Amino acid sequence: MGVRRLEIHHIGIAVSSESRLQVFSRLIGNERCYKHYVPAFDCYCIFSGPLEFIIPASTDSVVYHSIRKRGEGLHHIAVRVDDVATALKAYTAEELVDTTPKPGAGSMTVVFVRPRTYAGVLVELVEEPDSAARLDPGTAL
Repeated sequence: MGVRRLEIHHIGIAVSSESRLQVFSRLIGNERCYKHYVPAFDCYCIFSGPLEFIIPASTDSVVYHSIRKRGEGLHHIAVRVDDVATALKAYTAEELVDTTPKPGAGSMTVVFVRPRTYAGVLVELVEEPDSAARLDPGTAL
């Protein structure tokens, strides 16, 4: 399927604003954070270690609508894959949020698998660029 031995890439947590990161200060401490704007999802992603905080950039953002429907909190679990296109072959179109991979934060390529496929958990398949292509580490916070 293109998935390495199950390797969690990150855990996505939806928050309504950057100020809400204070809630997680005991977890992330002084760890360096990087912020990316992701046009495909109209949101900001702030990474701190294995945590990705997802903040809607506008009321048009899918993350904004997710927070309105389910509230803040766990949004998804991301799994590293070698090749998103290959990994997609293991799923039917009905199992995928979108059948076309999208550019994610930090030059990653991503696609989401619907929660009903995995017992209510939204899963993101993540393909990282090769190290030579990693040009944008994001903005340090």
